[in-house]
Amino acid sequence: MSDTPQAAGGSRREFLKLVGAAGLAAALPPSTAALAQTAGTPAAPPAAAPAKPAAEAPSADAVALAAILRRRFPDRLTDAQWESVTRDFEGDLAIGKRLRALELGNGAEPDSTFKA
Repeated sequence: MSDTPQAAGGSRREFLKLVGAAGLAAALPPSTAALAQTAGTPAAPPAAAPAKPAAEAPSADAVALAAILRRRFPDRLTDAQWESVTRDFEGDLAIGKRLRALELGNGAEPDSTFKA
């Protein structure tokens, strides 16, 4: 390999990590809004997401995903904000289940036209 100097932005690995984080942030907008809040401000419920009944506990998958973030960033959010993140994950997982259950017909095509 040639010895070329790295660009000012960093290595390819750092770039790919940044792209992955941006993709995750785009996929989970309510969760990232909670992460953007400071620890001193209370978490506001997302306006677009329907409220889930308080008696229903989040699934084990949602709890596990939130636990990963909590282990990596333990001091970023309050307990109430972590609960909000867990509920957001539960909503995202429910949307994924609904999308997987949707069956497309044989004639279903993309909405846009692709030209090379």
